[in-house]
Amino acid sequence: MFGVAQSGLYAVEERGVLDGGAVAPVIGPPLAVGLADLMGLTSATMLTMSWTYLRGRPIQAQRAEAEATSS
Repeated sequence: MFGVAQSGLYAVEERGVLDGGAVAPVIGPPLAVGLADLMGLTSATMLTMSWTYLRGRPIQAQRAEAEATSS
């Protein structure tokens, strides 16, 4: 599983480099880097929030089950 995630990460990184190289001559390197940083931050925030939500549901279910069995 880790290998698949790592391969996906490499593919996304390379896609970012390719897109940044294509956009930089048009809008300038500083703006291209700034936009790439903003997109990366936004993506990381969205993934973190969805991961927290998805992982929180099983944890809440386990806590509710433990409370039900202890009562």
